[in-house]
Amino acid sequence: MRHIIIFLLPLFVCISACSNSDEEKLRTEILETSSSSAIHKKSPISDVTISQSKDYELKLNKKYVADLQNLVENSFEEQLTKFEDQELGVIASYRYMFKYLSYSDTEWNDLQAQLSDRYFNTLQVQQKTFELGKRYQNDIIQLRSRFYSNKNKLNAPQIHMLNLPKSDVYLGELDSHSGTNLVVEIGTTILDILLGTLITWFVFNILGCLSGCGEFVVFIITTIIVIIVSVMCTNYNDGKIIDALRQQKQEQIIDYSSIEQTLNNNTISFYETQL
Repeated sequence: MRHIIIFLLPLFVCISACSNSDEEKLRTEILETSSSSAIHKKSPISDVTISQSKDYELKLNKKYVADLQNLVENSFEEQLTKFEDQELGVIASYRYMFKYLSYSDTEWNDLQAQLSDRYFNTLQVQQKTFELGKRYQNDIIQLRSRFYSNKNKLNAPQIHMLNLPKSDVYLGELDSHSGTNLVVEIGTTILDILLGTLITWFVFNILGCLSGCGEFVVFIITTIIVIIVSVMCTNYNDGKIIDALRQQKQEQIIDYSSIEQTLNNNTISFYETQL
């Protein structure tokens, strides 16, 4: 009997060792699987929280589409405002009067094309829509990261790139605008001379003489009147070119409801996997 026990003892030890090795291997595999799962998915979140996150994301979708529509529809007016601020006004009118007189036809046409591309380029609007979409996408990623740590699992919506038609704004009105300003400048100069002469004659006939101080006062009065007339005429002329450019606005036909529906479908699809 003793010999049998001595013979079986090594075999038992070997079997036990193999069993412990298999058990340790299985435990290791379970821990690795658990760790891998933890990387991709966070701890369970209540159905109420999931529903609240879904509703909030739907509101983000609605706000993004509204901001997108507002950006596109108001972009032309913003371009007009920028053009008016930088290229129109009393000081700018002198600059363009000089160019109007000194430029050749080719140089003048090139100038109009450059201004059109600088202020009414559709690529500027597309860049702004991309930046808006990027901010929206980051908000969605931040919201969904409550459920997943791995961004590849977030299934975030793609940024919607608008295919806006190339802007084609013709600045031909700059011809008549600069010509009119030139006429205004000549006219106000003549007005200055006539007013000065008239006021001088009037004061001289009433007072009988005109001192040096009186001449200075006449000069100030006529200068103020001429400046006021010049500014009023320039502003009126600027308004005419802005109205002419506004008539060239191209309507952007964009199905915003379809964009929002696509985003909502993505939202619903994502949160269905969380319930």
